[in-house]
Amino acid sequence: MLKLLRLAALASVALSVSASANDIGKKMVCPVTKKPVTVAKETPMVRAGGANLYFADAKSREAFLKAPESYLKTTVECPVRNIKGRANKNNRLVVNDQIVYFCCAGCSMGFAKEPNNYFFKLADVVTGKEFEMSADAPKVEYKGGVYYFESDKSKADFEKEPTKYAKVVLQ
Repeated sequence: MLKLLRLAALASVALSVSASANDIGKKMVCPVTKKPVTVAKETPMVRAGGANLYFADAKSREAFLKAPESYLKTTVECPVRNIKGRANKNNRLVVNDQIVYFCCAGCSMGFAKEPNNYFFKLADVVTGKEFEMSADAPKVEYKGGVYYFESDKSKADFEKEPTKYAKVVLQ
Protein backbone atom coordinates (compact mmCIF):
# COMPACT_ATOMS: atom_id res chain seq x y z
CA MET A 1 0.00 0.00 0.00
CA LEU A 2 2.81 2.43 0.91
CA LYS A 3 4.45 1.76 -2.45
CA LEU A 4 1.20 2.58 -4.27
CA LEU A 5 0.88 5.84 -2.35
CA ARG A 6 4.45 6.76 -3.28
CA LEU A 7 3.76 6.00 -6.93
CA ALA A 8 0.58 8.07 -6.93
CA ALA A 9 2.34 10.99 -5.29
CA LEU A 10 5.28 10.82 -7.64
CA ALA A 11 3.11 10.52 -10.72
CA SER A 12 2.15 14.12 -10.09
CA VAL A 13 5.81 15.00 -9.46
CA ALA A 14 7.01 13.49 -12.67
CA LEU A 15 5.29 15.68 -15.20
CA SER A 16 6.90 18.33 -17.40
CA VAL A 17 8.47 21.63 -16.37
CA SER A 18 5.89 23.80 -18.15
CA ALA A 19 3.09 25.45 -16.20
CA SER A 20 0.61 22.94 -14.91
CA ALA A 21 -2.87 23.37 -16.38
CA ASN A 22 -4.18 23.15 -12.80
CA ASP A 23 -2.01 26.12 -11.76
CA ILE A 24 -2.91 28.53 -14.58
CA GLY A 25 -4.67 31.56 -13.14
CA LYS A 26 -3.54 30.86 -9.58
CA LYS A 27 -1.73 33.45 -7.51
CA MET A 28 1.73 32.32 -6.36
CA VAL A 29 4.75 34.02 -4.84
CA CYS A 30 8.10 34.03 -6.63
CA PRO A 31 10.58 32.31 -4.29
CA VAL A 32 13.38 34.65 -5.40
CA THR A 33 11.79 38.12 -5.57
CA LYS A 34 8.87 37.39 -3.21
CA LYS A 35 6.64 39.19 -5.73
CA PRO A 36 3.15 37.87 -6.51
CA VAL A 37 2.85 35.90 -9.73
CA THR A 38 -0.33 35.01 -11.59
CA VAL A 39 0.47 31.75 -13.35
CA ALA A 40 0.11 31.72 -17.13
CA LYS A 41 1.23 29.07 -19.60
CA GLU A 42 4.46 30.98 -20.28
CA THR A 43 5.30 31.76 -16.63
CA PRO A 44 8.87 30.58 -15.86
CA MET A 45 8.80 27.59 -13.53
CA VAL A 46 10.80 24.78 -12.00
CA ARG A 47 9.60 21.61 -10.32
CA ALA A 48 11.65 21.17 -7.14
CA GLY A 49 11.12 19.06 -4.08
CA GLY A 50 7.75 17.91 -5.37
CA ALA A 51 6.29 21.39 -5.92
CA ASN A 52 5.80 23.65 -8.92
CA LEU A 53 7.62 26.92 -8.29
CA TYR A 54 6.77 29.94 -10.43
CA PHE A 55 8.96 32.97 -10.98
CA ALA A 56 8.39 36.65 -11.65
CA ASP A 57 10.69 36.46 -14.68
CA ALA A 58 13.36 34.32 -16.38
CA LYS A 59 16.14 36.10 -14.48
CA SER A 60 14.60 35.01 -11.15
CA ARG A 61 14.37 31.44 -12.40
CA GLU A 62 18.06 31.48 -13.34
CA ALA A 63 18.97 32.89 -9.90
CA PHE A 64 17.01 30.05 -8.30
CA LEU A 65 18.84 27.43 -10.37
CA LYS A 66 22.21 28.75 -9.14
CA ALA A 67 21.32 28.04 -5.49
CA PRO A 68 17.90 26.37 -5.13
CA GLU A 69 18.41 25.34 -1.50
CA SER A 70 18.78 28.97 -0.42
CA TYR A 71 15.26 29.70 -1.73
CA LEU A 72 13.44 26.52 -0.67
CA LYS A 73 11.94 27.39 2.70
CA THR A 74 9.53 24.48 3.05
CA THR A 75 10.59 20.93 3.78
CA VAL A 76 11.00 18.46 0.96
CA GLU A 77 10.17 14.76 1.06
CA CYS A 78 12.53 11.97 0.10
CA PRO A 79 10.75 9.85 -2.54
CA VAL A 80 12.46 6.68 -1.32
CA ARG A 81 11.82 6.77 2.44
CA ASN A 82 9.14 9.51 2.65
CA ILE A 83 11.22 11.39 5.23
CA LYS A 84 10.77 15.16 5.29
CA GLY A 85 13.69 17.50 5.74
CA ARG A 86 15.56 20.51 4.44
CA ALA A 87 16.71 20.52 0.84
CA ASN A 88 20.36 19.53 0.72
CA LYS A 89 22.64 20.17 -2.26
CA ASN A 90 24.55 16.95 -1.55
CA ASN A 91 21.40 14.82 -1.85
CA ARG A 92 19.72 16.19 -4.95
CA LEU A 93 19.33 14.96 -8.49
CA VAL A 94 17.79 16.46 -11.60
CA VAL A 95 15.44 13.90 -13.18
CA ASN A 96 13.87 14.92 -16.49
CA ASP A 97 14.19 18.62 -15.61
CA GLN A 98 12.87 18.42 -12.06
CA ILE A 99 14.93 18.70 -8.91
CA VAL A 100 14.48 15.70 -6.61
CA TYR A 101 15.82 15.67 -3.05
CA PHE A 102 16.73 12.58 -1.05
CA CYS A 103 17.21 12.28 2.72
CA CYS A 104 20.60 10.58 2.33
CA ALA A 105 23.13 9.27 -0.18
CA GLY A 106 21.81 5.73 0.32
CA CYS A 107 18.39 6.76 -0.96
CA SER A 108 19.84 8.40 -4.06
CA MET A 109 21.72 5.17 -4.80
CA GLY A 110 18.54 3.13 -4.26
CA PHE A 111 16.71 5.44 -6.62
CA ALA A 112 19.44 5.08 -9.26
CA LYS A 113 19.12 1.28 -9.17
CA GLU A 114 15.33 1.17 -9.56
CA PRO A 115 13.91 4.57 -10.57
CA ASN A 116 10.73 2.94 -11.87
CA ASN A 117 9.85 2.08 -8.24
CA TYR A 118 9.64 5.80 -7.44
CA PHE A 119 8.56 7.42 -10.71
CA PHE A 120 5.47 5.92 -12.28
CA LYS A 121 5.26 8.35 -15.19
CA LEU A 122 7.63 10.90 -16.64
CA ALA A 123 7.44 13.42 -19.45
CA ASP A 124 9.97 12.76 -22.20
CA VAL A 125 11.93 16.04 -22.49
CA VAL A 126 12.30 15.60 -26.26
CA THR A 127 8.72 14.79 -27.29
CA GLY A 128 6.89 16.21 -24.29
CA LYS A 129 4.85 13.00 -24.13
CA GLU A 130 4.15 11.36 -20.82
CA PHE A 131 5.30 7.73 -20.67
CA GLU A 132 5.25 4.93 -18.15
CA MET A 133 8.60 4.49 -16.51
CA SER A 134 10.24 1.06 -16.75
CA ALA A 135 13.51 -0.41 -15.51
CA ASP A 136 14.82 -0.58 -19.07
CA ALA A 137 13.80 2.92 -20.21
CA PRO A 138 16.50 4.55 -22.36
CA LYS A 139 18.59 6.85 -20.16
CA VAL A 140 21.27 9.54 -20.45
CA GLU A 141 23.25 11.28 -17.74
CA TYR A 142 23.88 14.93 -18.53
CA LYS A 143 25.56 17.60 -16.38
CA GLY A 144 24.76 15.88 -13.10
CA GLY A 145 21.19 15.01 -14.04
CA VAL A 146 19.55 11.94 -15.44
CA TYR A 147 17.08 11.86 -18.30
CA TYR A 148 14.77 8.96 -19.15
CA PHE A 149 13.06 8.62 -22.52
CA GLU A 150 10.05 6.90 -24.01
CA SER A 151 12.13 5.60 -26.95
CA ASP A 152 15.65 5.16 -28.29
CA LYS A 153 14.86 7.82 -30.90
CA SER A 154 14.17 10.42 -28.21
CA LYS A 155 17.38 9.45 -26.48
CA ALA A 156 19.35 9.83 -29.73
CA ASP A 157 17.75 13.24 -30.41
CA PHE A 158 18.67 14.37 -26.89
CA GLU A 159 22.26 13.20 -27.29
CA LYS A 160 22.60 15.20 -30.52
CA GLU A 161 21.45 18.47 -28.90
CA PRO A 162 21.26 18.16 -25.09
CA THR A 163 21.24 21.93 -24.54
CA LYS A 164 18.06 22.17 -26.61
CA TYR A 165 16.19 19.80 -24.26
CA ALA A 166 17.79 20.02 -20.80
CA LYS A 167 16.12 23.07 -19.26
CA VAL A 168 17.21 22.55 -15.63
CA VAL A 169 20.97 22.40 -15.20
CA LEU A 170 22.32 23.05 -11.70
CA GLN A 171 25.74 24.39 -10.82
